[in-house]
Amino acid sequence: SKTVGVAVSDPLGLTAQKIETIWRKQENKLRQTLARIKELVDEYQIEQIVLGYPKNMNNTEGERCAKTLEFKEMLERRTSLPVILWDERLTTVSADQVMMESGIRREDRKKYVDRIAAEFILQGYLDSLQAALTARLWLELGLVAVGALILVIVLMRRSAAISRSITQPIYALRERAQSIGRGDLAAREPVVAEDETLQALSSSLEQMAQHLQQQMELNRQEQDKLRAMELALLQSQINPHFLYNTLDTIIWLVETGKNEQAVEMVTSLSNFFRSSLSKGRDIITLGEEE
Repeated sequence: SKTVGVAVSDPLGLTAQKIETIWRKQENKLRQTLARIKELVDEYQIEQIVLGYPKNMNNTEGERCAKTLEFKEMLERRTSLPVILWDERLTTVSADQVMMESGIRREDRKKYVDRIAAEFILQGYLDSLQAALTARLWLELGLVAVGALILVIVLMRRSAAISRSITQPIYALRERAQSIGRGDLAAREPVVAEDETLQALSSSLEQMAQHLQQQMELNRQEQDKLRAMELALLQSQINPHFLYNTLDTIIWLVETGKNEQAVEMVTSLSNFFRSSLSKGRDIITLGEEE
């Protein structure tokens, strides 16, 4: 082709804008075309060149593709920039459609067709970059979302574990306090807890239960001693006069017909001697009687 359409992207690389069409008199005379492209590269501070690759409609590569590859090598040597080949099939047709819709006369379309086709080629490449960038962004967002979800799950499980490490010892302490309140003072191991305060509280509770048990045992022993002293005192007060007077009273009650009162007095006297002589025991062995 004796013409080369040129388009450049905006600074953000979002849209393509046609610039000009480079003309040459002979198709193989490319020196002036390359020189003009180099001027445009310097003017617009181009970093990368996209070159239309004219494949056949059946996706095969013909003679025009070979010439395009030669032109690509020339561009790379002249500009020292990377040159990317981009499929330009149907871009000329699209350019003709745009010009027809814009009302450009058929005889004038040749002036614009190449630069418009260049705009379509560059825009297609830019759109592919945006699509790739969008796909990568969505992938990264998906990875971030998955990572956030995993983090939330880990934090929730950790929070639940921390909660259990606190609540379970508290429940155990409550049950232990209730059992102590019901009189269960048997020695137990303190509740195991990660929190030092709960561990210390459990140890103190067990020490308190142990002290209560010891105190109750001391009280029981004191009560036994006090009862023994009372019985001993009562025995020391028993004398024959007490016994004689009691028997006389029983005889008098029988003689006067007050049998129920006599029975009650005999029973009381029997209980008295059982408590004082047998220390409250109902059964005394023969060996002990001797």
